[in-house]
Amino acid sequence: MSAPVYCIVTGDQITPETDSRAHVIPSALGGRLKPKGILSRCGNGILDDKFDYPLIEAFQAIMNLIGGTADRSKSAIATRMEAQDGKEYVFTFGEHLTPHRHEFVEEQVGDETHFKIAARTLKEARILLGKIKKKHPSFDIDEAMKHAVTDHRWPDGPLHLKMQMGSNILFPWTFAAAAIFAKHHGLEAPPNFRSYVEQFDLATPNLPPDTFFFMPERKWIEAEGLVTHRLALVGDPTEGRLLFYAELFDAFGVGVTWPFASDEPICKTYAVDVVAGKEVPATVDLPAVTAMPWSATHRLGDSELYARTTDRIGRLMQVSAQRLFERDIEDAITRAWGTMDSRQLGLEDWVRLLEEFAHLIEKIWTNPAVTQDIREEMIKRFVDVTAEIIQKVPAPFRVAFGQILRPLQDRLVRIHRTKTGTQTSANE
Repeated sequence: MSAPVYCIVTGDQITPETDSRAHVIPSALGGRLKPKGILSRCGNGILDDKFDYPLIEAFQAIMNLIGGTADRSKSAIATRMEAQDGKEYVFTFGEHLTPHRHEFVEEQVGDETHFKIAARTLKEARILLGKIKKKHPSFDIDEAMKHAVTDHRWPDGPLHLKMQMGSNILFPWTFAAAAIFAKHHGLEAPPNFRSYVEQFDLATPNLPPDTFFFMPERKWIEAEGLVTHRLALVGDPTEGRLLFYAELFDAFGVGVTWPFASDEPICKTYAVDVVAGKEVPATVDLPAVTAMPWSATHRLGDSELYARTTDRIGRLMQVSAQRLFERDIEDAITRAWGTMDSRQLGLEDWVRLLEEFAHLIEKIWTNPAVTQDIREEMIKRFVDVTAEIIQKVPAPFRVAFGQILRPLQDRLVRIHRTKTGTQTSANE
């Protein structure tokens, strides 16, 4: 007969009817590890409300920007951003940036009533036109829809994204994750964990004991993946302490320490590739981590913490841009070639492909954030790809094929020069 197990939050005995999966990292943020026999349904709900949901709300924007894979099938949550003029936009990975709200303006000009409508979808446009028809029954919605124009414009200036990533959210969640991960590996949760959870109040959160920013200069934990979450539990019998470490999105590292009574060292790890949506091995440089002080490396408000966080978020933005570009490339190939069905590619197929690539580059260049250097680099890549494809063409046709493609390159150069002249004038 197995020994009874008790919920680490409520202290109630866990039965088959009350057992639940304890998500160490929330599923919505890509976590896959969810052991049973640690939390009752009631205890799990308490941790969700106090720690997991605030973390999800804080980091869902990053999950969306990089196109992360959640543990369960669900619709992506749009990320809200604000432009310099105060207008709000929403972004979902793989989709166009769209205004957060539609625009419906009614203006009286003499004896006439003018309406201006900016809708995000054709369905929404019909709904807004319906408002006009209510006031003017003779108004023809179908006729108005014939004059609808689909337009894609970038906001003027950069967009601002608000994310709450301070210690008030990270530290309490890490403390709870430490308790679950330790129990999963047969160790005790941090002392006073239950009492901390009981008195924790989201409105006035108090920070857990012995929890700190832990981002030493020396890298001591590694995991392969484009963007990863990493967990480590290290026990040092010499010091008599456990260290739990959680690093989310390769960017935010927090540690927790508590007493460790054992003669043998331990090292337990977990990592997940957030983009691929799969668990990956993690390796720890045990001599390195046991040799360094297990104490705070930064404090909230430190300029170095701000700089490091900014740098790591910048890398995540680069990942997002690269993944979106790769997605656009795949779409361009599909438009150019359709379904291949193992058919042999002809010269016309390669021409269509390069036309699609050129159009894609022009589309990217409409983004005001694209600089002169970026345009020059993209032209160089286009020329290199064109030259590589020309070499695949039978020798007798290469010159003629190159002449067909030349106008595409010339057009990109003209657009680049025009934009460069405009930017120079604006700077002057």
